[in-house]
Amino acid sequence: MGSGPIEIEVAFGFVGESILWRGGNEGCIQDGFEWWQKVFSQRTLIAGTAHSHPWNVPACPSSRDEATFAGWESTFGRRMLWWIVTLTEAQCFQWNGSVYAPLDNPPFVLQDADLLRTLSLDGGIDYGKCTRTSNA
Repeated sequence: MGSGPIEIEVAFGFVGESILWRGGNEGCIQDGFEWWQKVFSQRTLIAGTAHSHPWNVPACPSSRDEATFAGWESTFGRRMLWWIVTLTEAQCFQWNGSVYAPLDNPPFVLQDADLLRTLSLDGGIDYGKCTRTSNA
């Protein structure tokens, strides 16, 4: 769809099911009022998000990611799960009291990690591929 790999994000529920999808660009996913309206309207269903780092790098959050995680948790009033999906791995993170640390045993396997990779490499979201989800 696009010219190169981009970051894609999906908000997921408490058993790892996809709820909302959105695309970004080569370096980040921009926040917007419309996205936050949809997120807030479904806040009781959302356990966290997964987003792609569509490169062959270790799955770890950037400082911008960590600021975003903290913002979500402050808004929702609870701790959440944060998946980072790269071309080679998927890792779940959660606040441990001092840092967002990897979870050795996340409560579920992220259902759409491969789809997240595919959409990132395709350069955009084809909502026809996201048949079980809503979109933003």
